[in-house]
Amino acid sequence: MRTSAKGKRDFLAVIDLDTVSVTVVALSADSDIGQFQWVNDHRLVYNVHDSTQGSADQQFGPGLWSVKRDGTDTVQLADRASYGPTAQSSNITLLAQPGKQDSDWVYVQRPAYDKWKTYVTTHLLRLNTVTGAAEHAPQPNVPVNQFWFDFKGEPRLARSTNAIKNTLYYREPVTNVWRSLTSFATYQNAGDKITPLGFGPTGTLYVAGYAGENTSSLRTMDLATGKVSKDALVVMPGYDFDGALVSNDAKVLGVRVTTDAETNEWFDPAMKEIQKGVDRALPNTVNLIVPADRSGSPWVLVQYYSDRQPARFGLYHIKTGVVKAVGNSYPQIQPAHMAEQETIRFKARDGLDMQGLLTLPSGGVRKHLPMVMLVHGGPWVRGSSWGWNAQTQFLASRGYAVLEVEFRGSTGFGIAHF
Repeated sequence: MRTSAKGKRDFLAVIDLDTVSVTVVALSADSDIGQFQWVNDHRLVYNVHDSTQGSADQQFGPGLWSVKRDGTDTVQLADRASYGPTAQSSNITLLAQPGKQDSDWVYVQRPAYDKWKTYVTTHLLRLNTVTGAAEHAPQPNVPVNQFWFDFKGEPRLARSTNAIKNTLYYREPVTNVWRSLTSFATYQNAGDKITPLGFGPTGTLYVAGYAGENTSSLRTMDLATGKVSKDALVVMPGYDFDGALVSNDAKVLGVRVTTDAETNEWFDPAMKEIQKGVDRALPNTVNLIVPADRSGSPWVLVQYYSDRQPARFGLYHIKTGVVKAVGNSYPQIQPAHMAEQETIRFKARDGLDMQGLLTLPSGGVRKHLPMVMLVHGGPWVRGSSWGWNAQTQFLASRGYAVLEVEFRGSTGFGIAHF
């Protein structure tokens, strides 16, 4: 976990699940831990940033280090040269999807720029976290900007994006040859857009797609034809599918999705029972479960929150039903003093269904309040989902009603709304 203490930068710590004892494994005097992942059962990899500065004011690259889980044998893998396109080694970053975690090797990515410092492509590298040895990983012979791994942790899908179209390239498992799988317009025909989510153990590719509907849903893609399945696996009425696969090393267990709030939807019967147990142990919160990568583990990680409680983290033991607290995102916040938030729906003057969040000051007064309307950024993104928010809670504590509206142009509510 990444955590902090008074007077210290954010540091990396490892928790022993049986004793809930904490070992600090990486700490810097002038920077904060950024991304981090397990390399294998014994080693982690991480980079750093400066949380006291905005992203555009960062002076140095993220660098890259590995360390044993007991805090020993730290190895620097990439430097923190002055940040910018010309400092290639400082641009190495971890991918969002970890690899197989069964060796000392990890995949990393490095963007490349031309002499005018314009972004050209992203290189995929395979890096040994003990020796520092690096090699180019297989990728299409065209500029690409994103990669997905298969269930074995190997590069299997890549995306190329330009001003006209997006193209997905698939790497054949037998020949290891990359081929074009499907394409769709970058800015036109929103209903053709496909968002890859990941692979199942038998090679099934899961995507978020529209298939002629107003809202996207979880579907599979035919790897022979590049066509999205007609039948959806998960549909969220009124919402685009905005989520991710949840898997362990054996199978795809379910998804994490965002509708009014962020929740889990499980395919696996055992995970449905675990969710019921967690909800019994934590009855007053939304309880998001992260299963262990290794199937058979007796523990799951739980992130639990509400509109009045910032996210807290606990370890749930599947057999005993006990939750051990391990972290709190805002430990000084007292939920009893916080305001309640509700999801509201109304129709615009032309009949379009609109959605928003309304936060009212605690104390019971619900009429004739001064109101602040928060307009989300983008504007081609979705705003907030239901839950605790520092800005809205601050304004509510000063007596304001706070309204957040998902206006036209917001994503996440279908093509017509966008």
